[in-house]
Amino acid sequence: MERLRCIYCIEGKFDNKLNPQTTVRPMLDAIYQHGYWPDNYVHRRCTNYEQLADCAIEFEGYCDYGSVLYVACHGHEGTLWFDERLEVCVEQFALMFQESCGKCIVHFSSCWTLKQDPRVFHSFLDTTHAVAVSGYDREVGWHSRTASALAADEKYLIGLNSTDGNRPPNLRRWGSQDIQRYQHLCGDVARQYEDCGFRSYQAAAKL
Repeated sequence: MERLRCIYCIEGKFDNKLNPQTTVRPMLDAIYQHGYWPDNYVHRRCTNYEQLADCAIEFEGYCDYGSVLYVACHGHEGTLWFDERLEVCVEQFALMFQESCGKCIVHFSSCWTLKQDPRVFHSFLDTTHAVAVSGYDREVGWHSRTASALAADEKYLIGLNSTDGNRPPNLRRWGSQDIQRYQHLCGDVARQYEDCGFRSYQAAAKL
């Protein structure tokens, strides 16, 4: 299978109806239809452990360096809640994806997940070899006027591929300048969507 630099989305069940208000697919469609990323995205629904394990295997073989693992689900402090049958902590998720995320960015689009000891996320980076992990440390809503995670996600994902004339971080190289560019992007997202509580942690520069 051809490896692509892309957004690989794992989405949990937000409600019992698959309507546009409770899925990130329309936002991802818009990103690609407007040419903000060069390749198509991958979207997988996940409601049980077996599906999540399958995603870990597929992501390893499908996505190239510089991809984004975009996890959209409910959350609690340090945890991800995909369905009544599937809730995993960040540490368990790291173990499942430890062979999949090298030189990728992992973004948890879920309430509260980043409200945890920073050491948890530095350990996550060490385990997965991802270059960065990001998410939110408080309750957010897709279409909330004050804490719209969907709008913050869109700005963040577009910024990782840079469509406004700025240079995006080079996730293949991930040097000091790339970390600075990434931190600048994260700062912009955090300021514009302050009520979301956006946080990020970065791995050290790779020489």
